[in-house]
Amino acid sequence: MLEMTVIGWFASAVISKLISTAFDYIADKHKQEGTQAQLEILQNALPEIEAVAALAESAQIDEFDPQLKPLKAWLRKMKDAVYEAENVIDVIEYLQMEKANKQNKFMVRFVASSFKKGILNSDPTTLDKLKGVVKKLKDAAEDVGPFLRLLSLTSEQIHQRERKSGNTSNQESGQIGSRVVGRDDLKEEMLGWLRSSSTNNKHSESFYMNVTVISVVGLGGMGKTTLARFVYDDIKKDDFVLKIWVYVGNNFDVKIITSKILEDITKEKPKSDALHLLQEDLAKKLKSKKFLLVLDDVWSDDNIIEWEKLFAPLKHGHLGSKVFLTTRMASVAEIAAKVAGEKMKSIELKGLEEGAYLSLFNQYAFNNIDINQEKKLMSIGSKIARKLGGNPLAAKTIGMALNSNRNDDHWEKILHNDIWRCNQGKQGITSALQLSYKCLPLHLKCCFAYCSIFPRGHQFSKDDVVYMWIASGFIHQSHDNIGNTLEDIGRMYFDDLVKKSFFEVDHRNFSMHDLIYELAQSISYDECLRIIDVGSVCKLNTTVRHLCVEAENLDVVKELLKHGSSSSLRTMLFYYNGAEDELEQVLPDFLKAIKTVRVLCISAKNMKILPYEVGELKHLRYLELKYAKIIQLPASICKLYHLEFFIYSSDFGLPSSFSESCHLQCFIKSIKYISFDHNFFPRCMSSLTKIRHIIFPYWDLIEPIVGIGRLTRLQEFPRLKMSMNKSYCFKDMKDMVELRKLQIHCLDNVNDPKEAIEAKLDEKCNLNILLLHWRRSNTINHTEAKSAEELLDSLQPHSNLKKLELENYRGTRCSSWMQPPRLCNLESISLNYCLNLEQIPTVGQLPFLKRLILSEMPMLKQLGNEFHGDEKHSIFPSLVELEISSMEALELWSTYPTTEFAEWFPCLHRLKISNCPRLKQLPPLPPSLVKLSIFQVGLEHPLTLWQGHTTSGIISSSLEFINLYKLESLGRLYEGITDFDQNFACLRHLIVKKCSTLTELPPLPLTIKYLTIDKAGLTNFTLITSSSIGTLNSSPDEIKIEGYPNITCLPPVDVLKQFTSLQSLYFNNCEVLMSLEGLHSIHSLKHLQISRCPNITRGEVPVTVENLSIDDPSLLLRASLRNLRCLHKLQVSYNVKLTSFPDYFESWIVENHKSLQHLGFYYLKSLEELPSCLNRLTSLKSLELRSVSQLHVLPDLPSSLQRLWIRSSSAELEEHYKNGGVHWPKIAHIPSCAITAGRLQTMCVRDVSFC
Repeated sequence: MLEMTVIGWFASAVISKLISTAFDYIADKHKQEGTQAQLEILQNALPEIEAVAALAESAQIDEFDPQLKPLKAWLRKMKDAVYEAENVIDVIEYLQMEKANKQNKFMVRFVASSFKKGILNSDPTTLDKLKGVVKKLKDAAEDVGPFLRLLSLTSEQIHQRERKSGNTSNQESGQIGSRVVGRDDLKEEMLGWLRSSSTNNKHSESFYMNVTVISVVGLGGMGKTTLARFVYDDIKKDDFVLKIWVYVGNNFDVKIITSKILEDITKEKPKSDALHLLQEDLAKKLKSKKFLLVLDDVWSDDNIIEWEKLFAPLKHGHLGSKVFLTTRMASVAEIAAKVAGEKMKSIELKGLEEGAYLSLFNQYAFNNIDINQEKKLMSIGSKIARKLGGNPLAAKTIGMALNSNRNDDHWEKILHNDIWRCNQGKQGITSALQLSYKCLPLHLKCCFAYCSIFPRGHQFSKDDVVYMWIASGFIHQSHDNIGNTLEDIGRMYFDDLVKKSFFEVDHRNFSMHDLIYELAQSISYDECLRIIDVGSVCKLNTTVRHLCVEAENLDVVKELLKHGSSSSLRTMLFYYNGAEDELEQVLPDFLKAIKTVRVLCISAKNMKILPYEVGELKHLRYLELKYAKIIQLPASICKLYHLEFFIYSSDFGLPSSFSESCHLQCFIKSIKYISFDHNFFPRCMSSLTKIRHIIFPYWDLIEPIVGIGRLTRLQEFPRLKMSMNKSYCFKDMKDMVELRKLQIHCLDNVNDPKEAIEAKLDEKCNLNILLLHWRRSNTINHTEAKSAEELLDSLQPHSNLKKLELENYRGTRCSSWMQPPRLCNLESISLNYCLNLEQIPTVGQLPFLKRLILSEMPMLKQLGNEFHGDEKHSIFPSLVELEISSMEALELWSTYPTTEFAEWFPCLHRLKISNCPRLKQLPPLPPSLVKLSIFQVGLEHPLTLWQGHTTSGIISSSLEFINLYKLESLGRLYEGITDFDQNFACLRHLIVKKCSTLTELPPLPLTIKYLTIDKAGLTNFTLITSSSIGTLNSSPDEIKIEGYPNITCLPPVDVLKQFTSLQSLYFNNCEVLMSLEGLHSIHSLKHLQISRCPNITRGEVPVTVENLSIDDPSLLLRASLRNLRCLHKLQVSYNVKLTSFPDYFESWIVENHKSLQHLGFYYLKSLEELPSCLNRLTSLKSLELRSVSQLHVLPDLPSSLQRLWIRSSSAELEEHYKNGGVHWPKIAHIPSCAITAGRLQTMCVRDVSFC
């Protein structure tokens, strides 16, 4: 397989720019006839070069084909010449910018066409390089003709082979044998969905309302097809009249797929090959029939018209028909759901659980082998299995390959190198994943391959990676994305790779599956290199462009320096965790050796000085300093004229008085412990006119950047802080036309509001986010209010603005430009702590507003027509989230929807209202609402649902989550609802806390899963009646009863037997609860917590309980808690009086030790000793303790223990049991230990905004 990550468009752009630059120069130099002739040859050959590059990329060619070896050598030669040409252009531009800076000229940007005479005459070396690279490219261009003919022929042969084979490669990816391993729950979930008679969209106006779509998404080899096949085979004729299975693959031809569907139904090939006739025939076959259609291994995610053609005949099926997709890409699931006109429903198939996976792997690796005789191979094999990330196909193919060579050394090589060296055959995991890569467009291939530079398991942010791609030249603008910045395009590329399953989402960060990571390494092995120890250092191959060095000491760097500098490197990632003084000695020479890099990231916790030599990196575009302690940048950084991204994050320690639970505000206050030079940025920083982003979290601690207005490409203004001395002023912003985000603080320091007009915000069409902050003040006079209003008027932004935030605004009114239709593109508005504001703009008519936050406005008394608007159409047509908080004077939400309104909050999903003590009534809730939270509001009237234009009286609410807290005047929850169970069929979570006057709740719907009742005044409730728990219409998964004064016992056994799904039950602060009798009848119960229930004296707990949490050990005697043979985890917590455990407790845990694996003791502040019998718990794997400050010594611990975790212990305990302490030998056998006395060591503060 021949893969060239940078040729094509990149070569074309570089060569074109080089030709333009050189022609500009020789136009005035008649002595350069030879160079001119070479340029003309190169220019004439450029179309053929582009054609060869395109064919080489599009045709997947075997790199071991001897006939193509000359082509590979030519492509490498061309690629090297292109890189060298780009370096020459870089230097020429650098010289031009340097000259302009020395002459103190204001230069917004430089392009090759503006080449100035004399630049090259003053630098003969660069002139010689220009001539040399022109000649190299010319020589390569002269050889292009034969390769173009060869590739054209080879490409046609490949396409003919694909057409002949019907594009059926890898149809069985994911087939792992004759049974499903570790997927039983998913299989049952999918069967339940397929057999359900209702559809998600039967009330919608979807064109395909009879058909719903579900997708299974996962990497190649995850077993999608296998799972789908087992589900398909379990479906009976009673469920569907027709069952159809069609393999699609990456050739999404509607005519072929439709023909296959008909063939599967009729068991014969269709007679016609015209699409319209095939569709008519299929529509007839499906008419009024309930069908199941499986489309296996679908790849097409970019042609919605073809999808619409494919789905067109399906609408004739009977209600309840299903389309089931398997695909590697979430984008396929999205487009299918979009065409079907419904919300996407998909299941992401991840790796198997470790135990099940190891069992599967061993079946193949040790087939026909006595594993008792292969202990060493078993150990190596388990480590290899962990590298495979739970992928079933990898378990099969790698396992079978290992089985054929049962040599210890061979297995060790596979473990310590990579799985790609393991011969797996054409149907192996390697082929499956390579197919995914082959199907990527060219621009995504190079972006993906670049990510192999990161360490294995590395978590990366989207923006960091996109910035590196831009700096490396992988992102370019084309006619298709005019109007988007490079960052916008890069983020679209990144999202595409996520949707195509190359990147995995991990909270806010992203990572690569181990197999995908190794795929990236196998593709980029000649260009990307990672060095992690001295033994892996060798002279760098000239093909290596991107280098990552991980070092605990600097021997690796010293060894690299012995081999001299590298003129080919474009990326250097340096991760160092060693001595500071040694780093300062080596780093200058290290920087000198990597002068051609465009991306430089140094992660070193002890780095305090950035060497002056950094200024010699003339090509540098991306500079990141991670976890450093640098307090001032060197002046030489101002010589980095190509720099586009500067990112700084620090690592610092907090004083020991800060506890681990320290609130963020405490953390922010700790900023005073960080020392920076006020002139962190040099005064010449404004010479970096190409810079796009400066990411630095400590703007409040340093002086502003001098002349920042010259940085006209900057996209985020770094926390503009207005001051009396005008270190920043509005006119600095007038030429910063690329700004995407602007935050201005201390606006109360502005003396003349008219000055703000000089910022020309209304001309900044790229500005998306505007944050305007005044300093907080509890007393505002008339003059201050008037000045704030005039200033806000002068800060009118462009109509393209999407997010607006006002904080501590001092005016009594908002500006006229905040009224529709001025800012018609706004998507988010936040008004916080506006003490004088008496009226909200008419934001209800903003067509795209999705998020609205209103808080701490004590003068606002009502929300009426001035808020919603009084037009007879949609009110808040796009709003998804609404939060209203701390409105002390708000008395009336006065506009109530009537049938005159076409729509009332039609898209609202989340509504939170808090701390509005005078608000007595809410308007009707829209049916779209999913999450409702009401805290400390003076509600007296029940909630109602908006009826809209419905005449039946049955409104289907989407509410899934209701949280009520401290509603001390509310007697009933809902009004005007005849069938609560039907109206609230989606409700899953209900939390009622401290609502003392709430005496009644309606019957709960069948969907309820999590129920919490805490100190409510309920007296007539179908769950809780008088002193006992009554009946439920449903069986929740979890029930919490807290602070309920009236409950004394549980209901009879025949009632409790109805709780067939209850898994978690919590009793907290139920002081009169005396009995748990009947609880044993709930056989599904797994988690039981009893806390602050001192009067329980009897009861029997089901043996199915796996997790038991108590606060009082005496419960083990007072309630029947013996014979818990399934108990895996026991916790004792929140007992301030307990000093030691009684003998009966020790006897109890010994009796139940066989299944007990996890033991936890939390917040036992008086505890002085642990049970002495712990060493007898032979199954115990984990012991956790937290806030046990009086505990000074540990008993003997069992040899089975794998994890010991102690937080907030005594200092003495930490000292004695640390590595090297007097008691360390007692716990040295435990693989994972962590003992701290509660000190918060260090925190990374990047991305934290400091006020």
